[in-house]
Amino acid sequence: MESKSVAQYSQASNLIRWMYEAKEGDVSGILEVDGKNTYIVAVLVGTRDAGILPYEKVKRQIIPEVIKGKKADYLIAQISDIKKDASTIDDVASKLGVSVSSVSPAINFNTTYIPSLRMPEYKLLGAVTSSPENKLSEAVAGESGVYLYLVTNIAENPQAQTPEAIRSRLGVNNYSTLYRVLYDKANIVDNRGRFY
Repeated sequence: MESKSVAQYSQASNLIRWMYEAKEGDVSGILEVDGKNTYIVAVLVGTRDAGILPYEKVKRQIIPEVIKGKKADYLIAQISDIKKDASTIDDVASKLGVSVSSVSPAINFNTTYIPSLRMPEYKLLGAVTSSPENKLSEAVAGESGVYLYLVTNIAENPQAQTPEAIRSRLGVNNYSTLYRVLYDKANIVDNRGRFY
């Protein structure tokens, strides 16, 4: 899908138009973006065709993810071994040389972010909301760490929603996902960015 924005610039049509007309290594003139007093001089460093890129072109992005996954596997195995001899989450933490943090406010199905963490941890949130009370969890590999948790209290939601309200909320939240799926399935080639 073509776009009229680039990174943090919402109005960058002239930059995008220049990119389609440029060749690799070309340097643009001074281009105005986002209205008055914001200018860019761009260099086209490379292009790529649609589809799967060769390994050599993506290995700089893939290698850190593979290393992160291997570190998570190592930590999960280490935590599993420690859990065999530990009876509480504090025992596991002390053997690992880390501290236990309490999460506040409480986590529920509407929680999208844990403030004390560096980034959204959706796997952790999903695991916590489906866990039983007072049972030490298995280790969960997240985006910025490996987590072990204990749900200390499960409470009923005082603001329980009706099925109609839930369907309505899910419909609004899933509109962009549905649009993207339909757009991809229709094999639309949108060239508006080249002309406007």
